[in-house]
Amino acid sequence: MKTPEDLFRESISLYKKLIKNATFLSEQMVSMTAEEILMKCEQLRELQAKQVATDSFIIEIMQDSGPGILDTPYVGEYQRTLKKALQSYDKVSAKAQTIKMLLSTEITKLKKGQIGLAGYTTKSEYRPKSQGHF
Repeated sequence: MKTPEDLFRESISLYKKLIKNATFLSEQMVSMTAEEILMKCEQLRELQAKQVATDSFIIEIMQDSGPGILDTPYVGEYQRTLKKALQSYDKVSAKAQTIKMLLSTEITKLKKGQIGLAGYTTKSEYRPKSQGHF
């Protein structure tokens, strides 16, 4: 069975991986393809699932142990790493919202341009009027 210290170390390690991946995504999102973004998001989801399982054990231990668990040497690092993870997710979210807004604006501009161009027609063939031949 894992000790509370083992669980804290494992959780901290997972959070650091999440931070690394989220930071990469927020920094590189603009230059990534949709497929690359989806792949990175899937990696984040997998790490999050592992994180949830680990944190569930930590919460159980904290509830069972009471206030004495706060004396565990990894609690402070766990809290700081959790805070950094939340901040990195906020950055990803903000970047995604910004890109979404820019794309929406660009799509609106393109649609307006399309509507404006719809009034113009092109002549595909030039046909001179016939000169009295029926």
